[in-house]
Amino acid sequence: MQQQQKWITCMVYPGMFSDELVVEINDRSFFVSRDAVRKRQGDRGEILVTVVEADGKEWAVVPTSTSETVPLGA
Repeated sequence: MQQQQKWITCMVYPGMFSDELVVEINDRSFFVSRDAVRKRQGDRGEILVTVVEADGKEWAVVPTSTSETVPLGA
């Protein structure tokens, strides 16, 4: 299993607390640290995820407290 870190584009919204944001990736929303997001312009930005390849598919491990995963690509 290969893995690498990568910045991916996402939707970005204010979180409940000043040190967090809500990011939306593939219609799923996650609370993340404000430090994990860069290049914010309006409601778009980039988040640093760990990309893992398994069974011929790529998955993004989102930096949440529970390390949620979302599929990448089609």
